[in-house]
Amino acid sequence: MGSVTRFARSANSTKHCPITATRKRESGEEPLGAAPSIKERLKKLVVGQDEGLELLATLAEVYLANLHDPRRCAGAVLLLGPTGTGKTHTALALAEVIHRKRSALVRIDCAEFTQRHEVAKLIGAPPGYIGYQTTEPFLGPKALNAARSENCSLAIVLLDEIEKAHWQLHDLLLGVMDHGVLRMGDGSKTCFSSALIVMTSNVGSEQMDSVLNPAFGFVKTGRKDADFKRTVDLALRKHFRPEFLNRLDGFAVYKPLTEDQIMRIIRLELREAKIRATRAGVKLIIDKNVSRAIFREAYNPRYGAREVRRVIQRRILVPLARLVTSGRLGDAEARRKGPAVEVGVGPDLSLVPRQLAVAAS
Repeated sequence: MGSVTRFARSANSTKHCPITATRKRESGEEPLGAAPSIKERLKKLVVGQDEGLELLATLAEVYLANLHDPRRCAGAVLLLGPTGTGKTHTALALAEVIHRKRSALVRIDCAEFTQRHEVAKLIGAPPGYIGYQTTEPFLGPKALNAARSENCSLAIVLLDEIEKAHWQLHDLLLGVMDHGVLRMGDGSKTCFSSALIVMTSNVGSEQMDSVLNPAFGFVKTGRKDADFKRTVDLALRKHFRPEFLNRLDGFAVYKPLTEDQIMRIIRLELREAKIRATRAGVKLIIDKNVSRAIFREAYNPRYGAREVRRVIQRRILVPLARLVTSGRLGDAEARRKGPAVEVGVGPDLSLVPRQLAVAAS
């Protein structure tokens, strides 16, 4: 029998549940429960989609409290919905909450595993095949361990667009979801009892379009959530086999974003743009009407909020980068000490450099 590589922490490990345990402060320690819940933290990073946030937060909290079943993976969920509604973003936000960095996860793009032979990259080549013991499996022990941190031992495994993967990948996941173990190509076993599997899928998007038509990006007034979810559920069962669906801990339907939600996303992205500008020694002064101008240019009913970041990049950050690299904003060293330059963003998204008093003195 192959050996099982385990990474689960002991029951009394402080690194196993740092969020629910006490937190260090200059004045001492905060008592249990003083920290915001995982869902509350996620809601600051993800707009809307409370169903998905509740599902992931619940599974993470059960693990962090050391109450999960060690004979299974820490959880397996499927996030469904149209593109641009925040499915992948939710998994990245969860990594940021529990590991303090979004890169702390194993991310698999299932579009790269449409052929049967490509699935071998996940578990490694068997003995006698090219690549045996020379390439590291994408879902091997090292990959899982790299997705953990000093803050938490829970590894997040993101399988993006799971419906595009070959059916053999679905079969691999059956044992992981049921027994918390994945058999590798060399015969060894990797333990997933400390891993939370998050799968995303666009299955049912066309059916959603027909239900919500003509306003694909916004839920029609009077349309019940039950009708929306039933439509997705039917499409889901047509695409995935019963034994796969039966092993999930749950699935959440990500509904099209409302206008108010997209405006909130724009404000979050503008806040991020201001932080990035500060790193370059620039202070962005954004007009109050900029958010509405970005909304008019970015909103596309078929792509949700996905275009928002591209518009901010194209209309604000790229022109700002040209101002910085051309030298029109002054000396880089002076900006780092300041910031030395203010740049206004007008309601038409035009950039207007303005020297600060620091630069003039």
